[in-house]
Amino acid sequence: MIRLVLISREFENQSCRLDDGRHRVGRDRRNDIVILDNSVSGEHCELFVYGGELIIRERGSRNGTYVDGVRIKAQSGVKPGQTISLGQVEIRVELESLHDGSATSFTAMDDYRRIRHQAAETSVHATVLPIVFAPIPPASIEGSSDLGPEPPGTR
Repeated sequence: MIRLVLISREFENQSCRLDDGRHRVGRDRRNDIVILDNSVSGEHCELFVYGGELIIRERGSRNGTYVDGVRIKAQSGVKPGQTISLGQVEIRVELESLHDGSATSFTAMDDYRRIRHQAAETSVHATVLPIVFAPIPPASIEGSSDLGPEPPGTR
């Protein structure tokens, strides 16, 4: 399962899991994934997810869609660990594995049953769309403060 993690400071690691299928991304609230940032176009891009595969398709955004710093003109595959940039917003792509690698004494059939059970549990909790990412207020971001200077005599 694909997970998107927003790594831009103002979004402070907000994330979502993506179910298989097409997901429209942009600033407009009619998209499946809404990113409330002025550098993101109303209809920025589309994400196509099939298992562990992700394809991104540009939709004519004004600030561009990039994968690891390379602007895409039409569409591109995206691998886990790569970074997608939509305007000024950066997103890391992660792959959530259904197999945790810790079961070494199971037979292949036991492992298959366990994976199917986990997949069934995951499908019950399908992602609810739209997903809205909004910037975190500056006072909430580590190292930021909107409190102004300290009043005299408080030290």
